[in-house]
Amino acid sequence: MNGKTVCNVILILLLSCIFAVAASANPQGKGDMHKGSRSSEFRLLKHVDLSAEQQTAVDTLQTQNEGKMKAARESVRNARKSFKSQSESDVSEQQIRNAFKPVAKAMEELAVLRFTMHKEIKTILTAEQIGQLKALRSAMKELRKDRGRGYGRSPRDSRL
Repeated sequence: MNGKTVCNVILILLLSCIFAVAASANPQGKGDMHKGSRSSEFRLLKHVDLSAEQQTAVDTLQTQNEGKMKAARESVRNARKSFKSQSESDVSEQQIRNAFKPVAKAMEELAVLRFTMHKEIKTILTAEQIGQLKALRSAMKELRKDRGRGYGRSPRDSRL
C-alpha cells in the first residue's frame, strides 16, 4: 500500500474508535446528536491541530451561529413533522408538492447556513489544515457508506 492509503486506513480506524467510544457512552442512542459540538464540522475540527488563536476564532464562530443553527434544525424538524402528518392521508400529487415546499425551504436555509459557516471556517485554517479536514470528511463518508438507511426500519414505501 502506498503512503496515502496507509494514512487513510489509519484515519478510518481512528475515527471508528472515536465513534465506538461515543456509542458506548450513550448505548441507547438517546439524546440530541447536536448537543456539545453542534456541527459535524466542529467535531471534525477537534482532530485538526489548531493553534490557540484558531481555536478561539472557531469557538467564537460556533457561539455566534449556535442559535441560528438550532433554530434552522428545529425549523426543518417541524416542517418534516407537518409534511408527514399531511401526507399520511389520501392526498393528491399537487397537495404533496405543496405540503413539501416548507420542508424544502427550511432545508435550503439550513444548507446555506452550513455553507456560510464552512466558508468562514476555511478562512481560519491553513491550507494544510484544510487538507486534513478534507481527509477526515472523506474518511467519515467511507464509514457512512456501508451503514445503509434506517437501521432496521422498514423501507419508506412500506405504508403502501
